[in-house]
Amino acid sequence: MGLYEFLSWKDVHEASLELAEVLKGKAEVVVGVLRGGYFPAHLIADALGLEVLVVRVRSYSGVGKRGKGKVVLPLIGDVEGKRVVAVDDVCDSGSTLKLVKELISLYSPKEVLTATLYVKPTCSERPDAWARETDKWIVFPWDAFETLREDPSVKGELERVLGLRLDILGEGEGPGKP
Repeated sequence: MGLYEFLSWKDVHEASLELAEVLKGKAEVVVGVLRGGYFPAHLIADALGLEVLVVRVRSYSGVGKRGKGKVVLPLIGDVEGKRVVAVDDVCDSGSTLKLVKELISLYSPKEVLTATLYVKPTCSERPDAWARETDKWIVFPWDAFETLREDPSVKGELERVLGLRLDILGEGEGPGKP
């Protein structure tokens, strides 16, 4: 499965805890970028004893299909005068991180840092902290069914990595490989 990098929940937890260690003492509130950034944001906030807030920006329409970033849900919560770290799952182009940082800045924080579990070589707006680098399409545990719908051939590897049976979709019902 050379195109993909499959992650287990354990992989996500370990990478999130590495980021929490790096971010310790640098933030007063964590903002998770919905959808994928919420999971690591929650783990980081929990490890650091911080509040987790959310914002939603959409920039993907499927496996490998990037679009223009769009704010779907504005920041929920108060960051005024606080040191904030915005957390997403991956920095691909950097456009989402840039948009999120600009959006949070509108709410008068003291500082805005960014962090991602993964960074790709194509990321132009590098986060302030990240745990791993890859040039592959990352399949996070929370994207298992979305990926399976897009590429049914990944079912066996997803089941192996997640330790689950994913029969809810049968053999997958997507258009095929990206």
